[in-house]
Amino acid sequence: MWQKFIWTLPLLCVVFFMTSACGKRLETHGNIIKQDQLDRIKIGTHTRADISELLGSPSAIGTFNDKRWYYLTEKTAVKSLSREKVIEREIIVVNFDKQGIVSSLAFKTKDDAKAVNPSKKSTKTHGQTMGIIDQLIDNLGKGF
Repeated sequence: MWQKFIWTLPLLCVVFFMTSACGKRLETHGNIIKQDQLDRIKIGTHTRADISELLGSPSAIGTFNDKRWYYLTEKTAVKSLSREKVIEREIIVVNFDKQGIVSSLAFKTKDDAKAVNPSKKSTKTHGQTMGIIDQLIDNLGKGF
């Protein structure tokens, strides 16, 4: 009886690990903002410091508009050997006026996302127009 158990234990381990690899793995990324935190925000009253204390550091600040803070939360599911699938995405956008006071809040979900089609055009850089001899001479000049 003992010998049968010794042979079945490795087999059971292999079956366990193979089936667990097929399961779905859920992950959450970003700032998890609760509704009661949002309810405390008063438009026209709270400052950037207040929002930072209440919600934490933003996930991103507007590239061209630093008066806009983004708080991102994303839940994804991953099955083994497959691509990550977004289950839920929530973006809270906090807008500030010139004095740094909250002027508005906006909410976005994954349904608000837009597909971006990259342009096939390319911009030539200096390295693409120089020949190999020009590049060698240019690099030699930089060494001194």
